[in-house]
Amino acid sequence: MSKDADGGAARMRDDASGVQIEISTRLLIVEDNKFSRKVLVGALSKFIRQPIAAVDNGLEALQFLENNTVDTIVCDLEMP
Repeated sequence: MSKDADGGAARMRDDASGVQIEISTRLLIVEDNKFSRKVLVGALSKFIRQPIAAVDNGLEALQFLENNTVDTIVCDLEMP
C-alpha cells in the first residue's frame, strides 16, 4: 500500500486482469443530468473506497459542503 500526494491511501495491484487501482478519498460529484450522475458514481465506485456523494446542482453542492468535507469535487461545467 502506498500514500497518494494528499496522504490518502492508494493501492495498485497488477494481476492477470490488468492494473487494479483502489483510492481512499472523499468525492463529491456535481452533475445535473441524472443518467450521467449515475454513470459517474458507478464507474468511480469501482476505484473509490469511500462513499461517493452526488448532488444535482451547485447550490446543493454548497449546502453539502457546509456540513461535510471532501477531498475532490467532480463538477459538470455546463449546468443550467
